[in-house]
Amino acid sequence: MEVQLFDLRLLFLLTALRPEVRQQLFQELQGVPLLTQALQLTLGVAPGRSPPERLPPQQTERAMEVLKVLFNITFDSVRREVDEDDAALYRHLGTLLRHCVMVASAGDRTEEFHGHAVNLLGNLPVKCLDVLLALEPRKGSLEFLGVNMDVMGALLSFLEKRLHQVGGPCVAAQGPCFPLAGGGQLSSVCVLDV
Repeated sequence: MEVQLFDLRLLFLLTALRPEVRQQLFQELQGVPLLTQALQLTLGVAPGRSPPERLPPQQTERAMEVLKVLFNITFDSVRREVDEDDAALYRHLGTLLRHCVMVASAGDRTEEFHGHAVNLLGNLPVKCLDVLLALEPRKGSLEFLGVNMDVMGALLSFLEKRLHQVGGPCVAAQGPCFPLAGGGQLSSVCVLDV
């Protein structure tokens, strides 16, 4: 497990510092499907099986490294139009990210883990984000017009925590998570302290 974690951290650094490595991993090496599968295995998400409600520390670390690499390789690349196959892949990744936002991690890394998932959500094509609301409403879930809003509640809670951490008046400094909330249409939104 430590070797995999080291490899993922090295891959993160390479993709952060070398744009040509980012492009090669995205295009030639099919990095998005490969890392999406690694994330799925790390999260323990499988068809017909309920995923764990809490991630152990080792899986949390590994998942965060996978999320960071996925963020790097999709940062420039998904701004283009996606075909049906790519859209299916990004919807699957969106489903996994939905789970990341909803799951707690063991220890005190939950907020950091959620932050990496929210950042990656900002890189996904907007038309592939519909999976965030695809959960069936169940007893005790937030619901609006028959749609399960648990993920939206978790995202708003996360964003509210981030706002309080910053303590400043401008929301735009929060990074890629706010354009996600505005459908990518955010220019400069400021919150006034009352």
